[in-house]
Amino acid sequence: PAEKRVYLFVEAEAATTTSKFPKGEFFYSKDWVVGRVLDAAAKSLQIQNTNNASTDERDKLRVFHVEGGRLLEFNEKVGTSLASGNTIVLLRGVGPAVPDLIEC
Repeated sequence: PAEKRVYLFVEAEAATTTSKFPKGEFFYSKDWVVGRVLDAAAKSLQIQNTNNASTDERDKLRVFHVEGGRLLEFNEKVGTSLASGNTIVLLRGVGPAVPDLIEC
C-alpha cells in the first residue's frame, strides 16, 4: 500500500562496487528491515551481493544512510531509520555498523 512506502535514492559507491546501474530511485515497505532493502537494492542496481555466502567483511555490502551519517544495522526497521527522500549508499568492505569492542 502507498501509505507504507518509503521512497529512497539508492547509489552504488564506485570505488568498491561495480554495478550496471550506479544509482536509482526506489520504494520499499516501512515494515522491511534494512537487510531486506539491501538485498532488493543490490538486485535492482545489479550489484553482486555475497553477504550470505562470505564470512570476509571485505566482501560484504553495507548500507550507509547519508542524512543520518551512519551505517545502518541489517535488523533496523526501514520506517524508523529512513524517511522518504533520503539517500542510501551501498558500500562494500567497510566493516560492521558498530565495531565489536570485545575483539579490539
